[in-house]
Amino acid sequence: MTTTPAPRHAGATAAPSRQSAELWYLGFLSILVVQPAFDPAAGAVEWVVTGAAVLAFVPLYVAVHARPGPLRRLGAPLSVLLAVAVFWFNGGATVLLIYAASFVGFYEPRRTAMRWFVGLSLLVVAMGVMAPLPLPFALAVFAVPVVFIWLVGMSAIEEAEREREAQRLRVDNARIGQLATAAERERIARDLHDVLGQSLTEIIVRAQLARRLVGADGERAVTAETALALVVREAVTNVIRHADAARCAIVLRREGSTDVIEVTDDGHGGIEEESSGLLGMRERVLALGGELTITDSDGVSVRVRVPAGVPA
Repeated sequence: MTTTPAPRHAGATAAPSRQSAELWYLGFLSILVVQPAFDPAAGAVEWVVTGAAVLAFVPLYVAVHARPGPLRRLGAPLSVLLAVAVFWFNGGATVLLIYAASFVGFYEPRRTAMRWFVGLSLLVVAMGVMAPLPLPFALAVFAVPVVFIWLVGMSAIEEAEREREAQRLRVDNARIGQLATAAERERIARDLHDVLGQSLTEIIVRAQLARRLVGADGERAVTAETALALVVREAVTNVIRHADAARCAIVLRREGSTDVIEVTDDGHGGIEEESSGLLGMRERVLALGGELTITDSDGVSVRVRVPAGVPA
């Protein structure tokens, strides 16, 4: 009798919790007033019982659809008990069995709900046999509920399954979003790792260069940040990033009145002729009155020559 399902009990896939019942379906309770209104033998007792049934069922209906919990599993049994109790005073109480079918359609597994539908149908037939009603009225009161028990119940099952599928899609989309976020974090972490690795490599190279210079020229070792040191660092950085070399050597020597530094590798092109890094190296060397040459044969060799004794 309703359209938006809520979670089933344990053992079934949960659907979203119903926030509010669709109260307009309660209008079908008006079927209860048909017999008291048109039965000449109906009196005050029938009207009192009918009113009490409505007052008892409305809170149950709202509670079943509005709140998850044990009450949902009790909705159908309580509706059946109320229908049986009211039936002896008002044959229209069979409408409560249709509500019971909707409850189990929404909140019970399909197999359990189907068993309920069979039981509810048999109960309506039993009521029809026991009810001392004329044939036309008996058909309206009992045959129609049997049909609607199945129509409403199956509709509730189908709608509940659609809602559960929508819920699964929402969960899957949320998981996909989480996985995408995790993958992006891993990518950023790998990038940071690579950057840090290059930085550490440069630090190690600079430390090794400083250690070799200490014995020859302590003052120059203290200045790893001089122009010549920056040139060496740029050359080594290019080897690390681009040459794919297995070996890199840095040689420092003095040839007469000239200091020479050579950075060689066995890679394949760690220096790009027009790169900004190369232009920066040339400018630094020229500023010292020296020269920079690059050869590319079985690897790359960067040779820097500067006047001896020039603060580099």
